[in-house]
Amino acid sequence: MKTKPRSLFRGNEEEHPVDVSSLIDVCFLLLIFFLVTATIMPRESDLDMQLPSPGVSAPVDDLVLRICVGADDSISIVQDSGGSDVLETDGGVRILPVLEERIEMMQMAASPNKLLVQIDVEDDASHQRFIDVMNCLSEKEVEQISLVTRGES
Repeated sequence: MKTKPRSLFRGNEEEHPVDVSSLIDVCFLLLIFFLVTATIMPRESDLDMQLPSPGVSAPVDDLVLRICVGADDSISIVQDSGGSDVLETDGGVRILPVLEERIEMMQMAASPNKLLVQIDVEDDASHQRFIDVMNCLSEKEVEQISLVTRGES
């Protein structure tokens, strides 16, 4: 006499497969909903700026603004006399209102000529702080930017 194998389930109920097609449809609908409603902020994607060729100096007519990004994430403007005016010191803040005001003042003083901005970044400065300065310049529609290279000592 044959014995029936014991199943782990009690009773003689047959197993019915679970239809998950509606669950998959709902998941895709939720995915599409979140993709469509998500805010995509291209803050650092398109910077319409012109970098000069190496070895080209600024024209004499242009007003030059020199911005220095320090190792402590401070942002300062270097003056012609050699001193510097510290504008921003908090490295955690990505919006730079004081720098924006200074750029606006320089743009008004530079009209009808364009404003040339030179950026001097110290070796230990964070990359994010440099990008914050570039975003600020892009928002103010500054198109002529030059990066200051440091000589080896």
